[in-house]
Amino acid sequence: MLSRISVRAQSSAAAASAPNTLASAFDLRSSRLTSGVSVSSVDLNQPIAHLAIAFRAGARHQSVTEAGFAHRLRNALGGDSRRAKGLTMLWQAGAIGANVHTTADRENIILSMSFPRSHASLGASLLSELAQPSLEAWELEDTLDTLKTDVAHLSTYEKVSQLLHEAAYRNGPLGQSPFTVNTGAVDFRKIQDYAASRLVASECAVVGVNVDHGELQSFFSERAFIQETKGRNQPAASAYHGHGESRREGCSSGVAVAVAGEAPSLGGDAKQLAAGAVAAAIAQKVLSSSSIFYQPYSDSGLLGFFVESKADGTTTERIKKAIIKFKTLDSAVDDASVKAAKAATKVAILAKADSGAELASSLASSVLSPSRDLHSPSDIVTLVDALSVNDVKEVARKAGARLSLGAIGSIRHVPYLDEC
Repeated sequence: MLSRISVRAQSSAAAASAPNTLASAFDLRSSRLTSGVSVSSVDLNQPIAHLAIAFRAGARHQSVTEAGFAHRLRNALGGDSRRAKGLTMLWQAGAIGANVHTTADRENIILSMSFPRSHASLGASLLSELAQPSLEAWELEDTLDTLKTDVAHLSTYEKVSQLLHEAAYRNGPLGQSPFTVNTGAVDFRKIQDYAASRLVASECAVVGVNVDHGELQSFFSERAFIQETKGRNQPAASAYHGHGESRREGCSSGVAVAVAGEAPSLGGDAKQLAAGAVAAAIAQKVLSSSSIFYQPYSDSGLLGFFVESKADGTTTERIKKAIIKFKTLDSAVDDASVKAAKAATKVAILAKADSGAELASSLASSVLSPSRDLHSPSDIVTLVDALSVNDVKEVARKAGARLSLGAIGSIRHVPYLDEC
């Protein structure tokens, strides 16, 4: 769950008016099948079931010659599998009122489905087939327009975030973009090879919310067809460098900037991740006019802020002040700020746990993290409560020590880090 805690654009959080039963009753079950698939489930006693199948197939797993393959693969999911027609499967999903969608980031590709819990068997059958696409040439050709649409509609934040990652991780795996630059056709056999090495059982996690664990385990051990081929070697670690800047001049009269420092990773202990989330909540109070983000990865993490504004005579000074505030974030960490940030973080955790679809994707990412730790909301709340001021201060100090910057637009209004 901590793998996707985010406080971007969250300026405040109110305390819950009544106790959340999720904090005390959360039967989280997990098992690993002989095929290598990790199966986890939790029952929130809700009428809608949510199923997520995740693979370690995000952009960081691409080789130098495979840039953009994760994006292409994500957009191809929903087509024909080796055993069924995509149109038929999507029609069957619609017949039970299911919603199907796919997400991809630097770490994982996640295919998820929501449906009435009485149709769990059919939902699992459809989703497991959709997760094993045939990726024929004509199907990939049909997705080319969707790639162009995705790239054309990238948000300013997504563009600046990529520049920030390039500055922070240089040519490392985490510096690779989740989106393709070349939206033209590529050899379909290369995409098939990438899928064959990543959409495999050893790189897969299945999470069901409001789905019986025994039924889920039985289906994916006996009937689901997920390749058991051993995946390729894991990519090299993506070290955080810091002090880097990546700027791109734009035709806009505005400017957008993202600044971040090193933060706890998913490979560390859960207490450090909790401290990162609390530090992010404090940062949002300190930089109230900015959007704070905390993005942990398997071997690194970024904690920082994003700001977008019209470029004028005051822009440079305002950005400089924001950078200075973030560099000295540890000075804002005290008993009062930590107490308030803990309360906001706990509310965010419990609210996330109450959303089945979001919970399924979050847990799937957690299972695929290096630690493979799964924590119930009550466990995480306990970790947050146990944090000391020094725990949070250390995270804030480290984040402000070696900054990286990404900027787009009228970049002459953006100060350099060594000027702040």
